[in-house]
Amino acid sequence: MRRVLINLIENGLDASGKNGEIEIRTRTSGDTAIISVIDSGPGVPLEDRVRIFQPYVSTKESGMGLGLAVVHNIIEDHGGHISVTDAPTGGAQFDLQLPIPDQAIAQPEEQR
Repeated sequence: MRRVLINLIENGLDASGKNGEIEIRTRTSGDTAIISVIDSGPGVPLEDRVRIFQPYVSTKESGMGLGLAVVHNIIEDHGGHISVTDAPTGGAQFDLQLPIPDQAIAQPEEQR
């Protein structure tokens, strides 16, 4: 998971430029953890979103197109899902949805 966050943050910094910003949000929904990585760059064009997680696809001039493919594979190997949308404030928003293992969910005292 460390590699996932590093790749997404580095991509966001590249896209956002020198004075750009990266925001990371976390929340849960039922038995799913959701991590959002939001940048202040130009966003990912709609036509690129369909294939952005495929190997050798890059929107960067110097990119190899492997970073997001690796991210996608790691997330799927953990039983999760990744998607990209427009961030509410502009830029791109990558949402990681990962299952929370049963033992990681805090139980009320009487159920322990």
